[in-house]
Amino acid sequence: MRTLISYLFLVISIPLVWCQDVPWSQSTSPAWGDFQGTPPPLLPPPAENYDAFTYTEILWDFTWDPATKTLTVNVQAAFLQQQCWVRPSAASAALLTHELGHFDYTEVHARTLKKRIFESAELKDLLRPCDVSLAEIEAFLTELHAEEIEKLISINEEYDSTQETDHGQNLIAQTDYTNNIIPGLLSAVSSYADPDVVVTVISEGPEPLPGGYVGTLAYSLQLGPEAMSFGEWNWVLEGQLDFSFVNDGTGGLASFSHEYTSNDFDGHLLEATTPTVPPIPVVPVSLLESPTGKHLWLNFSATNDPLPQHELTFAPVTNAPLPIPVTPDETTIAFNHGASLALGNWMAQFGDGSLKMKAPLTCPEEVLSYVIDIGAGQQLELKWTLHRQTGTGSGGGSGGGWPGIGGRHQAITNFQLDRQTGPCTLTWASVEGTDYRVEASSDLIAWDVVGSNVLGLTGSTSFTDEQTAGFTERYYRVWRLSP
Repeated sequence: MRTLISYLFLVISIPLVWCQDVPWSQSTSPAWGDFQGTPPPLLPPPAENYDAFTYTEILWDFTWDPATKTLTVNVQAAFLQQQCWVRPSAASAALLTHELGHFDYTEVHARTLKKRIFESAELKDLLRPCDVSLAEIEAFLTELHAEEIEKLISINEEYDSTQETDHGQNLIAQTDYTNNIIPGLLSAVSSYADPDVVVTVISEGPEPLPGGYVGTLAYSLQLGPEAMSFGEWNWVLEGQLDFSFVNDGTGGLASFSHEYTSNDFDGHLLEATTPTVPPIPVVPVSLLESPTGKHLWLNFSATNDPLPQHELTFAPVTNAPLPIPVTPDETTIAFNHGASLALGNWMAQFGDGSLKMKAPLTCPEEVLSYVIDIGAGQQLELKWTLHRQTGTGSGGGSGGGWPGIGGRHQAITNFQLDRQTGPCTLTWASVEGTDYRVEASSDLIAWDVVGSNVLGLTGSTSFTDEQTAGFTERYYRVWRLSP
C-alpha cells in the first residue's frame, strides 16, 4: 500500500471560509467518509498506484490594528475533503491511521508557525515604526509560512520513507509514530493550539531612543446615577495631563502639568467645585526592562503633594414617592479629582499600584483611545499620545527640539542647528514676548544653561552658543519659561 501527500501553498488575506475544508481538532478526526475525492485510474506500473491521497493546507489570515499596534494572525491546519481520496478496497483502519498522521503533522507545523510569529523579534521590529504597511506585514508572514511548509514537506517525506513507516506498511514504526512521536511533537507546542496568535508592540524601536518626548493624557469623567425616577443628576469633568522629558538612555525627569477644560453639571446638583491642582515640578522617568522589551515608565509616586478632591453639593429632593438613596437631604460628596481617577484607571491596565505608569509610544498625530467602565453606569474616557520629538543637525553637531515647560505646554517646532566651524546657532519657532532657556550637554546627562531668559521674537528666535571649543559632541534643548 502506498500513499502520496500533497500540499497547496495558500496565502489568504481575507477572512477564511472553510467550506469543505475540515480544521484539525483534538477531539475528532476525519473518517474515510471525509475522503470525498475521486481516485485516479490505475496505471500499469504498480509502484505508481496509490491506495489513498491526503491533501492538507496551513491556512492563515491576519488583522492589524495600528491604533493599539496589535497583530492578530489566524493559523489553522485544514483537511481538504474534495482533494482527498481512497480506493474503497484499501480503506483499512491501519491505512487511515497512517493518513491521519499526515494531518497531525500539518497541525504540528501550524502551531510551530504560530510560535515563530509570537517569538519573532524581527516581526516586532517590523511592526514598531509608524509607517509599517499591510503589504510589509503580509510579505513577512508569507515568508514564514513558506519556510514552515518546506519543513512540513520534508518531515512528511521522512514519515513515509522506507526507513520509517514505509507509507504505513511498517506497523511497528507506525505504532511508534502514532502513540509516541507525533503526540510528543503536538504536546511540545500545545500552548499554541488556539487558532489565533496575538503580537502587540508599544514602542517605535527595539527600545525607546534617547531624545526629547512630549505626551498628553486627556480624560473625560462622566458621573451620575445609572437610572433614577427622581433626583437625577449628571456631572462631566474633562481635563488634560501634559508631559515632556528628555530620555538620556536610562530615563530622565519629566515636567508635568494639569489643566481642567470642562466642568459641567446638571440636574439637582447645586455645585461642583474645581480645586486648583498643586503643581508637580517633575516626574522621574525610567527606562525599564519588561518581557516585551525596554519601555519608558513615569513614576508619579515621587511627588509628595496630596491630590485634592472635588466636592459635589446636591439640592434636597422633595415630594419623592420613594426614598432617594443618593441625596435625601442637602449633601456634599467628595470625589477624588479627575486627574487622579484618570491616572488610577490608566495604572490598572498599564502600570502598577505604586503609580508607576508604562508610557506607550505613539506615532505623530496618533491617539490611543480607551473607555473604562467605573461602575454604576459611569465611565472614564482616556486619550493618550506620547511621541519622540526630532530635530535636525549639521556640521558634526547634534540638536533636538522639545516642548517647553510652563503652566501649559507648547511644542517647539522647526528647531535647527547650524555649525560649520566655531559657534553653534540654534533657531526654533517662537512666540513674541515669551522667555526661553537654552541648555547644552556633552553626554545627555549633565546640562548647563548657556542662554537664560532669551526673549522670543515673532515667528522664530535664534541663539548662538559661543562656548563650543573642545567639544566633539554637543547636545541642546530649549525650555519655554513663560506662557
